[in-house]
Amino acid sequence: MPKANRVPQPASSPDWSAFMISMLADSSYQRISTTAENQLSVSRVETFFSIQGGELAIAVQLWKLMVESVPASMQPVAGEAATWDAIAADNDMPISFDSSGLLVVNDEN
Repeated sequence: MPKANRVPQPASSPDWSAFMISMLADSSYQRISTTAENQLSVSRVETFFSIQGGELAIAVQLWKLMVESVPASMQPVAGEAATWDAIAADNDMPISFDSSGLLVVNDEN
């Protein structure tokens, strides 16, 4: 039971615009998005985040298609994925990135 002198904190909400701006400015994301052979998935994932979301399972699949189409020598590394994960966390996004750079939907529980 909450104490009477505590003010409830508002639930944080994702800052889709700041997330997308930060990702577009990130040099690792720029490398991945420009070297991906599946440019349609790049376009669609960027559109997904620009319109501030939707069904996150779609974003996961689009991101996977993009990353998997990047040549093996250019695949994201754990440090780059950690940077993207920090960008997502800083913007209260409902997603994170695993060590191979794939998008993961955060558990709401």
